[in-house]
Amino acid sequence: MARPDEDRRSVYRSARIERVKGTHDILPPAAARQRGIEDRLLRLFSYYGYRQIAVPVLEHTDLYLRKAGEDTLSRLYSFTYQNRKLSLRPEMTASVVRACVDHLQTAPLPLRLCYSGPVFRYESPQHSRYRQFTQVGLELIGAAGPAADAEVIALALQGLAMLGIKSYRLVIGHIGILLSLLRSLGLDERLIALLAGNMERLAEQGRGPVQQRLAELFPLWAGDGESESTEESLALAALVQTLGEEKARTAVLELLEAMNVGLEGSRSQEEIVDRVLAKFGRTRQRPQIEQALSLMESLGQIKGTVDSALPAVQSLLSQYNVADTLLIRLRETLAALDSYGIPWERTGLDFGLSRGLQ
Repeated sequence: MARPDEDRRSVYRSARIERVKGTHDILPPAAARQRGIEDRLLRLFSYYGYRQIAVPVLEHTDLYLRKAGEDTLSRLYSFTYQNRKLSLRPEMTASVVRACVDHLQTAPLPLRLCYSGPVFRYESPQHSRYRQFTQVGLELIGAAGPAADAEVIALALQGLAMLGIKSYRLVIGHIGILLSLLRSLGLDERLIALLAGNMERLAEQGRGPVQQRLAELFPLWAGDGESESTEESLALAALVQTLGEEKARTAVLELLEAMNVGLEGSRSQEEIVDRVLAKFGRTRQRPQIEQALSLMESLGQIKGTVDSALPAVQSLLSQYNVADTLLIRLRETLAALDSYGIPWERTGLDFGLSRGLQ
């Protein structure tokens, strides 16, 4: 006769539900160790005036669509519930900034905030890389300049040292320099955001995948520039350009109506026409986009020691007639880090880093 506990085990085996792929269970005593690490880091940040904040795990997807790079968007856990597009947070910064806008606009600046909690990214499963993991971090809001940048970096490194991690190398990127170079080409902001979000993909996979992504998002744009449809698109874009904005809007609206394209739905007529005109504009920007990809390839190759990388970036900025204001600020940040006891020889630069998730 079977025992009750054996019956329970048999039922469990037959109805067993596996954990979600890419996640893992943290068992005793590892769970207690992880909680201890979080607590120690938060106490360190609190000692330097950072106050703890807790934000929701779930946010509106739009929060991440506005500023996130292409790489980030491809790793969102998103779904629609009752006609609302929601996402599990892939990082904490966006939620913290949203909470500040909602609740802390009248608080004295700067705001020093710290946090810990689970984040979710759709990663390719591999050893020690999971789709849910714990993030501990801090934000310094309302303080600008090299001193603020150096404070945050120095505190992060102090946290590593406190945990006994002493063999490290600090690698710094600068998204602002990339954005300044792209803006010098006269590209619109949506294109700039898309290109910046694909900086690391360009460095890792080459120009092809980025051109393919551009063609998917902007069907009037084609990377090779050789097809008949591309030439027709360029000619049509040039025609729209010569009409002027008001006449072009009228012509596009009449064309959509003549083609029986439905203008009902969630978007207004103005929004639909704006999107069509923007696509024509990006078709006209194809030469600048090709130039931007070449520029990004050159910038992405600049990495290594501070002494070797800074002159190379200075040369690239000069080539595109871009002011070196941000480069001067970066030099000042490095000098401030040196005052925290972080020498240049332990610091590297990589201008191929973008706004994506690391």
